[in-house]
Amino acid sequence: MHRLGLDYVDLYLLHWPIAGKIVQSWQALEKLCRAGRIKAIGVSNFMIPHLDELLAAAETVPAVNQIEFHPYLQSKPLVSHCQAKGIQIEAWSPLMQGRTGSARPHAR
Repeated sequence: MHRLGLDYVDLYLLHWPIAGKIVQSWQALEKLCRAGRIKAIGVSNFMIPHLDELLAAAETVPAVNQIEFHPYLQSKPLVSHCQAKGIQIEAWSPLMQGRTGSARPHAR
């Protein structure tokens, strides 16, 4: 925090669910949140089983689940699950990384 010149971080995400470390990692973030070092905590790339494992042990529901989400990848069951749990979806690659009309890059 000192090197960043910050007193706290607005939002900190667990980037990837690692088997056997989800709960332990989340509890570390909850501790930092309680200490005021982080204002909100969330996850990235968590699917329904990962969220269920985390929520079974969590004191704090993730504020955000950052997932790849765009017109060609909707992940409706995951989005519905997050909505039911009060987790906001944050789109990663909302514009399909600049591609148009197809999931494949255009040939040049």
